[in-house]
Amino acid sequence: MKKILTVLSIFILSACNSDNDSLKETVSSNSADVVETETYQLTPVDAPSSFLSHSWEQTCGTPILSESDKQAISFNFVAPELKQDEKYCFTFKGITGGHRYITNTTLTVVAPTLEVYVDHASLPSLQQLVHIIQAKDEYPSNQRFVSWGRVTVDANNASKLNIHTYPLKGNNTSPEMVAAIGEYAQSKNRLNIEIYTNTTHALNNLAPIIQPLYNNENIKISHISLYDDGSAEYVNLYQWKDTPNKVEALENEVTLLADYLAGTSPDAPKWMGNRYNWHKLYDTDYYFLRKDYLDVEANLHDFRNYLGPAAKQMPWDEFAKLSDSQQTLFLDIVGFDKEQLQQQYSQSPLPNFIFTGTTTWAGGETKEYYAQQQVNVINNAINETSPYYLGEDYDLFFKGHPAGGVINDIILGSFPDMINIPAKISFEVLMMTDMLPDTVAGIASSLYFTIPADKVNFIVFTSSDTITDREEALKSPLVQVMLTLGIVKEKDVLFWADLPDCSSGVCIDK
Repeated sequence: MKKILTVLSIFILSACNSDNDSLKETVSSNSADVVETETYQLTPVDAPSSFLSHSWEQTCGTPILSESDKQAISFNFVAPELKQDEKYCFTFKGITGGHRYITNTTLTVVAPTLEVYVDHASLPSLQQLVHIIQAKDEYPSNQRFVSWGRVTVDANNASKLNIHTYPLKGNNTSPEMVAAIGEYAQSKNRLNIEIYTNTTHALNNLAPIIQPLYNNENIKISHISLYDDGSAEYVNLYQWKDTPNKVEALENEVTLLADYLAGTSPDAPKWMGNRYNWHKLYDTDYYFLRKDYLDVEANLHDFRNYLGPAAKQMPWDEFAKLSDSQQTLFLDIVGFDKEQLQQQYSQSPLPNFIFTGTTTWAGGETKEYYAQQQVNVINNAINETSPYYLGEDYDLFFKGHPAGGVINDIILGSFPDMINIPAKISFEVLMMTDMLPDTVAGIASSLYFTIPADKVNFIVFTSSDTITDREEALKSPLVQVMLTLGIVKEKDVLFWADLPDCSSGVCIDK
């Protein structure tokens, strides 16, 4: 039940009978949303507990007030099951000790809401977790069905947040999640469903949920929230920005998306058409990691206008707005010991440097190669003989990729004094909790889209067989996006192939 309580008390001196006796009057008003079948207690506001005379009167909505409730001081309103939302208005009047108390209460009976969260990536899941913790107090009766790949909620915390967990199928919505939603929907007279998922995987995550419910008039997809996966969306936008008539092409695919969801067409929109047309069918917000890219890139202004108010900046200050107990809950779920890291930061007077690692989905020798290249990057940062030396001594920290595995092990084994921040802790958690170090450098990833530029020393991009020189490398979409956004300056853009070999203890140009 979402309870919005607005109380207005007005004291009025008025004549209340023909004998000109006067009563002081207190008028109060309150309102609330009540979920079907749930109970709300109506009681006078800003009033004593007993009266010489009193009564309740219903002033709007389908008649529901019983004779006994009319004569009660307080009574329970049980929200009926309805075909649509309806307002019920009640007025209490009570007199005692020369004072009249009036309370006007407006209740809106609403459908229950099911919140569904599906995401394989860290960044969206963290945003969604903060939202759940915020929403729990405001919407205590909402059930929450969750499929996350990078955030695990144990049974105790799940119970606190009304969370029911389901597996992913690969990176997407699983049959188990779809079945659970269908079963829950069948148990309700009507139902609002809010879906929170990943922009890049929007179609694969949303369609399995929406298609079975599409023709059920008692089920409403009341809101969709889509969160950037990371830097991939920006690489795609960069590759798409010069496409002729791109917005017209998007508009032409709205009907195709609707037909696909309705089951009347087997063909789904491709690429941008299945990411950025949801606001044409449903109340939708797109949370951009860097919404300003739509402003600074002139060739995306038409796209920005197409999205309109549905395009929103992903917030990073929501953790700070949580209460102490809510922050503790968040940290417990993500497994981050903030106090321990603070102690590690403070263990010496040296400034703190975090190296951020990467991974590869290939195996064997490729993993070994990725690990050794990152070891060399760190050596360049801390070795005075390298032109990329940080310039002073630092306490060295390592934040490996959550899927780094053996790569992380090799890197940590190469630097015995390096302090490990557990790989499962997303770097974004440090930013959300105001635990960024003095400086950061490492392998290019989406986390650099949100780190303040003055904390970024350099960013290293992976070299490949297809990129043979620096000039060509600088043209890569990810580099171009980062340069456009001011995330890094061209002089601070490095490639593995640029770096001297520091394996001997002295850095030598390759």
